[in-house]
Amino acid sequence: MTEASSGLADHLPPPRPPPLPLVFGLTNKIRDFEKQTRNIVAHEIVNINDSWITTRTGSTASQLFELMKQYFGLVCGQNLPLNIWDSYDDLNKAIARKLEIALTGSC
Repeated sequence: MTEASSGLADHLPPPRPPPLPLVFGLTNKIRDFEKQTRNIVAHEIVNINDSWITTRTGSTASQLFELMKQYFGLVCGQNLPLNIWDSYDDLNKAIARKLEIALTGSC
């Protein structure tokens, strides 16, 4: 077997690009969310929670997160690692642990 034809990928059709209307639709939804929240968050000290997000956007943070996952799956392909979305939760847990240590002096 030659180096040029040694992999299974050589026998698969090239990946199809995502349908542009779907990409544009998701992009517009994400952009609308940003328009409704970003300026306030960037220029004011505000307490942000699901209620705050829902009041301004009509969607929850979880719904936005699912929209982002759908968008990245579409534009990056379905080859994203399955645990890629766990990193946000892992980061929040690490921050919470650090804050707990800073506030109480213990783990």
